[in-house]
Amino acid sequence: MRRRCGACLTEAHRTRRPLTDAASPWGWLAIGATILSSVGYALQTLFDHVSVPDDIARLVFFGVFEWDGVLALFIGMVAVWTGRNRNDWTMRLGIVAISYVVLAQTIQSLWD
Repeated sequence: MRRRCGACLTEAHRTRRPLTDAASPWGWLAIGATILSSVGYALQTLFDHVSVPDDIARLVFFGVFEWDGVLALFIGMVAVWTGRNRNDWTMRLGIVAISYVVLAQTIQSLWD
């Protein structure tokens, strides 16, 4: 019996469950850390053009941008790991967090 185009897909691929609207706490934590880090990045960029005390600029860089970026990276990796077998937004939110950290650090490295 000859198979038609598209028949090479396995039965599991053709009967996939639809994506649910939920995500695990790891996914939401990853997005939360990403948002905090992006706010820190915006403040850091603003403080590059406005005169502020050095202590405040360091606090924003290390306290808000850098450490939240590190948290977003590690929590994003955990979200990708836990979400690989789930059928929800966990893995996708983890990938967004990891992608943000890579993009922000690349921009920061090229900028300085």
